[in-house]
Amino acid sequence: MTGQIKKLLIYFFLILWPNFFLTATSAKADQPTHTLEPIVITPTKSLLGLLQDLRQVKIITREKIDELPVHSVAELLHYTLGVDIRQRGSWGIQADVNMRGANFEQVLICLNGLPINDPQTGHHNLDLPVRLADIERIEILPGGGSRLYGAGAFAGTINIITKSPAGSQIEVETSGGSFGLNAQGLSANFPLGNFQNRFSFAREESSGWRSETDFTAKNLSLNTQSSFSWGELGYLFGWTKKDFGADSFYSNFYTQEQEHTDTRFFNLKTLIKNQILALQSDLYFRRHTDHFLLDRTRPGWQENYHTSYSSGLDLDALKTFDFGSLLAGLEL
Repeated sequence: MTGQIKKLLIYFFLILWPNFFLTATSAKADQPTHTLEPIVITPTKSLLGLLQDLRQVKIITREKIDELPVHSVAELLHYTLGVDIRQRGSWGIQADVNMRGANFEQVLICLNGLPINDPQTGHHNLDLPVRLADIERIEILPGGGSRLYGAGAFAGTINIITKSPAGSQIEVETSGGSFGLNAQGLSANFPLGNFQNRFSFAREESSGWRSETDFTAKNLSLNTQSSFSWGELGYLFGWTKKDFGADSFYSNFYTQEQEHTDTRFFNLKTLIKNQILALQSDLYFRRHTDHFLLDRTRPGWQENYHTSYSSGLDLDALKTFDFGSLLAGLEL
């Protein structure tokens, strides 16, 4: 009889204890609550998404960009922990990106997941074909990412995501300052039939805060996206041109250096999806020219001309089965 009483007491305790715990918890329901910041899952180059990538991802949102007193991506990255920016000139006219102790040649810059590093030199990696106003967010992935993005991602990857055009909207910007600084910008979202479009243009110039720090920069871009019954279609064209004095950029012996760069970028994206298969393709082309003068007062003496071309095609096919998914990819 004593053994049966012990069993009944044990059963009684196991049944009532959870109810007591829930009652005690409910009593604290009137305590103040705290809302945590949302967790953003960054997209990758494949249709499967993050693919269990355990690396830390830093997100610079559009709201954060608007809060900071910056005029370029280089100035914006300067506020990010773990990213070292070495700027030459104001307003991000030219800058180098360093991460985790590596040099500027070992950080990969991507635009919507596509590599835009310059094959001539990493000094031109931030010659971006889009304005700061056209960026939705920036994703920073520190650490090696060569397995996914290629050899350039030795120290980390910085992925710049552009805004998706939607609705009708016009934004106008203007600013000015000392040393002849003036800047104007225009962005417009407008639909044309089934296509959503975003056009953007900007111009900045300054006489420089000291000799040979003058600059003139222009930027133009067009982003078009559309959805159909069979999938999605997108097109992006960007162009940026910079002319600037480069005092002692590459040699302390010559203080009259000057540089002219021209960057053009094209991207055609398609997504075909149905109940059987999803097929995504990314075709891109980048052209960059660089005209450097060691002494701007002596035209024709020690001038360098470089023109580089980068092009690629990414294909991803995703097939979903009852037991899982199969992804096949091709990159050229």
